Amino acid sequence: MANTNNPHGFNVYRVRSGEGIIPLQHGLAASTFVATRGDPLTMLTTGLLDIATSSSTTIHGVCNAKYVSGTAQQNVEFIPASDDVEFEGQASGDAQQTVIGQSMDISGTTGAVAINQSAATTGVVRAIAFHPSDSVGNYARLIVKFAKSSWEAN
Repeated sequence: MANTNNPHGFNVYRVRSGEGIIPLQHGLAASTFVATRGDPLTMLTTGLLDIATSSSTTIHGVCNAKYVSGTAQQNVEFIPASDDVEFEGQASGDAQQTVIGQSMDISGTTGAVAINQSAATTGVVRAIAFHPSDSVGNYARLIVKFAKSSWEAN
C-alpha cells in the first residue's frame, strides 16, 4: 500500500526516559508568532522562540499547540528536542533505506513541515528508523531525533 502524502510536522513517537512521560516546556514567542502543533521551533539569540525553517541550524523543540494570534512574547508550550525524545515525521519525497542514520534538513511551512530526505545542508534531523506502519518509498514516515538541538552538545 502506498504511503499517504500528508506532512504534519513532528509528533512524539517515543520517550526513552522518565517512564515515557512526554516532557513539556514553556517559552516566549518572537513577534508575529503563528504556529501549528508539530511545527519545529528554534531559539533566537534573544532567547525567544520562532518557527524553524530549512535554514535553521538547531531545533529547540516541537510546538505542542496551535497559536494563531501572532502576538509577540506569548507563552508557547513545546516538547524539547532532547536526545531522549524520538519524533515521527514524513519525508517530502522518496525515502529509501539509505536515509537511516543520515542527517537531513526540514522543509515546508507551518502545519506542513516535512523531512527533506534529499538535502543535508543544515542536517538538523537524523533518521533512526522507518515508522512501522509505513513502507520505504515516497512520503514515508520516519522515526527521527534532532541531530542539532539547542539542548544537546552537538
